[in-house]
Amino acid sequence: MHCLARVPSAQAPPGLGPALLGLYLELPAELRPELTPVLWRFRTTVRGALAGRPEIPEIPDTQETPEIPEAPEAPGVPAVAAVAAVDRVVLQALLGARPREVAAELLRLPLPGRLSAIVQLAGRRPVMRSLPWSSWLHDAPEVYAGAAAEAAAASRLPELLPLLRAVPPRLAVPSLLRAFADLADRDAVPWLLEVLGRPGAPGEPGEVGAPGEVGAPAATPPRPELRPLVLESLGRIGGAAARRTLAAAALDRTPESRLAYRALAACATAEDAPLFRAAITHPDWYVRLACAEVLGRIAGLGGGALPAPGAGPPGSPAAAPPAASRDAPGAPEDLASLARLAADPVPAVAHRALHYLEG
Repeated sequence: MHCLARVPSAQAPPGLGPALLGLYLELPAELRPELTPVLWRFRTTVRGALAGRPEIPEIPDTQETPEIPEAPEAPGVPAVAAVAAVDRVVLQALLGARPREVAAELLRLPLPGRLSAIVQLAGRRPVMRSLPWSSWLHDAPEVYAGAAAEAAAASRLPELLPLLRAVPPRLAVPSLLRAFADLADRDAVPWLLEVLGRPGAPGEPGEVGAPGEVGAPAATPPRPELRPLVLESLGRIGGAAARRTLAAAALDRTPESRLAYRALAACATAEDAPLFRAAITHPDWYVRLACAEVLGRIAGLGGGALPAPGAGPPGSPAAAPPAASRDAPGAPEDLASLARLAADPVPAVAHRALHYLEG
């Protein structure tokens, strides 16, 4: 593929279009994006190959799938494989069809195929902006919320956020939580807190109100499988309300406690220093690692050798953005805590604390 990407499109060898089209259709969905740049380079010949393929019509789930008649095969000429309607729409978009034309084709697909195509094209911003998200999410949020969230995150569409926040929290799906985090939507924090099943701190907006508001009578059934992702999303979004909730979850001493520490480390400020100083003897080494990272940043002792914010794995302390520094770097209580962490029996914790102390 890398070699083909360097070949000028005008020098495409004979038969390349059908070969690329066949390869694309044989690849599993997760590998197809690797082929997209090559398809675009040779889009003219691939378009010709696609136009010569018959289409397998999309049949609604309520109907029995009919047998697709095979194309008549001439002697010595192999039959041409048909292309599924979903694949044809996706390929048309990848090969440069006008966004409104692609959107019109998406609307003609039955629902399962439409959702599949939307997810595959989620990063095609012009196409995603041409879809009727407002009516879809109003009429069938349980159907379209996941696809809308994929589109909002992949195409960076903040205009979809109010529509996503209007989706009832009981319909929460992982892609919704990730979209709010990817777009750093602080207005979504109350929504996330309702999914978490824990009201915000006293005095927060929405403490008391109608069902659906934070602190109101529970209207969202517990979703324990989503709680880790909610905590992570709150950490990525940050803000006072998110930090208060994460601090409370960190002190619960439950299996989720380490997840809350990790998430809080991603958005910690100087106000959170006492919590992390108190946790330097936590039995979980990963919590202590977060303590070293946060206390070192708050004390203003960072050095050039530290990985840049975002350099570590998502959600890890090394990936966290800088915490707010104090005016006077190296506050005595933070330095004392770092000194204790520098003697930690886990090398990763000790090295991180030493890095800050020596920086």
